Amino acid sequence: MVFEGAEKKAEVVISKDYISKHGSLKTWPRERWEKLVAASNAQIMSEVHNDKLSAYLLSESSLFVWDNRIVLITCGQTTLANAVECFFEFCPPENIECLIFERKNEYFPEDQPSDFYTDVVRLNKHLNGKGYLFGEEKDRHLYLYHMNKEFVPPENDVTIEVLMYGLQGESRDVFNSEKQSLDNLRRLTGIHEILPGYQVDDYLFEPCGYSINAIKDSEYYTIHVTPQDQCPYVSFETNAKVNDSYAELVEKVIKIFNPEKFEVIIFRSSLQEFINLPNYKIKKAVKQKLSCGYIVNYCQFDDKNLLKQESSKIHLSDEAKVLNV
Repeated sequence: MVFEGAEKKAEVVISKDYISKHGSLKTWPRERWEKLVAASNAQIMSEVHNDKLSAYLLSESSLFVWDNRIVLITCGQTTLANAVECFFEFCPPENIECLIFERKNEYFPEDQPSDFYTDVVRLNKHLNGKGYLFGEEKDRHLYLYHMNKEFVPPENDVTIEVLMYGLQGESRDVFNSEKQSLDNLRRLTGIHEILPGYQVDDYLFEPCGYSINAIKDSEYYTIHVTPQDQCPYVSFETNAKVNDSYAELVEKVIKIFNPEKFEVIIFRSSLQEFINLPNYKIKKAVKQKLSCGYIVNYCQFDDKNLLKQESSKIHLSDEAKVLNV
């Protein structure tokens, strides 16, 4: 059995005018979110809420909803562009202040119902957008498309993604065990305490695989684990306001999963330095300012024991490749 863990992600921010006329996105009925998620070929499995944030655990990743923003993450053979178009049925594009669409390189791209370029063709029917490639198409990479509209993110608006390949050591055995339980997995990994004080909703898939959503006020973190040897992949994402460097948080995540290689992607409204981590070497680093107001830091890390390149050959770039989309 194989499963495509690499994810697609859409983040959408709507205008204050829409909220004043139609109310908060958090007031939308569950049936509307079910339709949106079903459009991507996924289902809602469970949910947790607080006054500022709703988190839906999906059969293929997660959906987060604030008053004026959503983050929808899907994996497997999902059709995320369909879900974005479904969102436009309820909130037309003229009400969109910011939209960012990401797509990670897949293990099995031939099995996907679409690719980044065909997704962008659909999005461009509704929006004026711009596309980027972070990394190399023949290697690990991230495609990013954003609505080409001026937007000023809040000063404390930060998102960090840690995308991991090749689980090693105990983590590989823990997540691959078919006789695992949630309580035992939590005890062995400490995964539910990466950030303290969060309300946790998690699920252990059969025969293997794991997902967790955790929320606290307007902050979240989410983890999705595809542990199969043919396609090992783990994603961690959060908007938590931890500190300026985020290195300590990344180290905590890396310690749990012990990946062979990984990528760190940070979205922020202001400049920041690349993360430095012991025992890992930066293979590629890209910093790109987007016209929608965010600055993206993209870093590829490899285990120092696995990296055969000389330091002088490591590529440090000032910007991503602009795609003709």
